[in-house]
Parts: sequence; structure tokens; C-alpha cells
Amino acid sequence: MHHDIEIVEANSLPFGGMHRGKTAYFNLVKQVFSSWKNVRVDMHQFIGENETVVALATLHAERDGKPFSMSIAEVWQFENGLIRRITPYYHDTAALFQSI
Repeated sequence: MHHDIEIVEANSLPFGGMHRGKTAYFNLVKQVFSSWKNVRVDMHQFIGENETVVALATLHAERDGKPFSMSIAEVWQFENGLIRRITPYYHDTAALFQSI
């Protein structure tokens, strides 16, 4: 992970916007994953070319006893072999927002 990693989340989400640096990354992960219970991300496929990798996955979680699943894709951009930027794309940001 690059020391100045950037994560760009959809602005429509409570944790939306640009998060820069390792501390911001770990704070974001804590915020996102503490929003739900029994969180699991199943990675299905990685597609890459040059310094860009697209990761296809399914997010599984539970909120107020109700389970939900959602397809996600993340674009990982590398610099000198380190992850420099992550941009997640959620299948339905409105449904994700409602689950938080």
C-alpha cells in the first residue's frame, strides 16, 4: 500500500469522498465495516492490465438482523508495485445507503 493511498467513495454514501493516506484508509475501513454485522467480502475475479486491476466481488452483511448482498467492483491503481488508489463501485448505492 502506497503511503499516500487514495480511496474515492461515492459521494452519496455517508463515508463518501476522497480519503487520502494510510490512516484515512484504516479509519474508512473501520467506519464501513462497523456499519454492519457479519461482514464478508467474497472476491470472484481479478482483471488487470498494466498498473490497473479490477476486482469483482460480492459484499455480504447484516443490518438489524436482515442480511443483504451486493455486487461490487473496485478499481485498484498501482504505482511502483504499491496500491495507489482504490475506487469502489457498488451495484446499488441507494440500497447500500439504506442498509447503513
